[in-house]
Amino acid sequence: ILANTWLPSLPDQPCKVLIVNPFPTAFVLTLRGDGVKRALHAAGYPHEDLVATGDQGQNLSLISAALQADSSICGIVGLGNPAANPAAQYVGENGLDIPVATFDVGAEAAKRIQDGTLTMAINQQPFLQSYFAVANMVNQAKYSLSPVNVNTGTSIVTNENIKTVQACIDAGRC
Repeated sequence: ILANTWLPSLPDQPCKVLIVNPFPTAFVLTLRGDGVKRALHAAGYPHEDLVATGDQGQNLSLISAALQADSSICGIVGLGNPAANPAAQYVGENGLDIPVATFDVGAEAAKRIQDGTLTMAINQQPFLQSYFAVANMVNQAKYSLSPVNVNTGTSIVTNENIKTVQACIDAGRC
């Protein structure tokens, strides 16, 4: 369902989604990538993996080369901001109509969502994840209370709700 909300309708000729991984040895990004691939497969979109780095400048070159070499790419998923921000930059600077999605929203990603070069992001509330982890440890140590499983939620961030998320970023809470 999510793939269909930001990707174009499937044309007669199959188009593919470029999945850019800035930290291929990070287990969490492997899990993210696997989830993205499952969703794309269910929606009928083939994909191609692009191993990138933590350096946005290098990633801009890698993404640029991939897009120039393959005109069938119709969407990009950056598994983190070091991948998505340069993808959004390239798409914007070259006037391409290719949606770009990512995970996590930092200041640059928020700016790119506002200007429309980054289509959407899954935001995972890292402030709350850290806060509740420490609160659970304190309650365990101080009162012998068992930690609780707290769902800090995930949210889909688009141009429609970025102002709310921007306020959270400005307050140091996202």
